[in-house]
Amino acid sequence: MGVAEFGTRLAGLGWVTDLLVAGSMATGDHVPGVSDIDLVALVDGPVTAAREAELASIHDSTDPALKLGCVYVPEHLVDDLAAKHPTWTNGVFLYRILSGVNRAELVLHG
Repeated sequence: MGVAEFGTRLAGLGWVTDLLVAGSMATGDHVPGVSDIDLVALVDGPVTAAREAELASIHDSTDPALKLGCVYVPEHLVDDLAAKHPTWTNGVFLYRILSGVNRAELVLHG
């Protein structure tokens, strides 16, 4: 599954409201096969264990060669710089902040 189908499947969940591109793909420096793909998904509420399982299933069926990562940010926490969000990276979920670098990339290029 590629990025377009990934986005379609997220939209089909009904609770992912936006999918934004950050990182090298947003800045125009992306090198296919070398660069990873950094995405930020806005969601309409908390990412519960059930939602996380749905997301993991979608990520697991995505082509690993894409090196796709995604931060899932509840809309009500988008301005909270210290909030940690479920972040799919390297085949697992971790909880991280939406970094200042990602935020700047989204403002300038996303």
